[in-house]
Amino acid sequence: MENRPNYIKRNGNNITLQLEVFTYRDGDHYISFSPALDLSSFGNSENESVESFKEALDLFMEDILERNVLWEALML
Repeated sequence: MENRPNYIKRNGNNITLQLEVFTYRDGDHYISFSPALDLSSFGNSENESVESFKEALDLFMEDILERNVLWEALML
């Protein structure tokens, strides 16, 4: 599996990522996972899992932008 975003566009300070995110049930929890970023999160419901994933993605992006490693992290 190739580890790249499905779509990335940069326009000045704006970055747009379109990612494939899979959500599935694992026991009592729901998992949301993006193979492109190897990033996942979980919740007690599908909606909670997706919201948790969005928070994880925000933290991931904030971290790589602060460290100035955006392109390395996205393997571009």
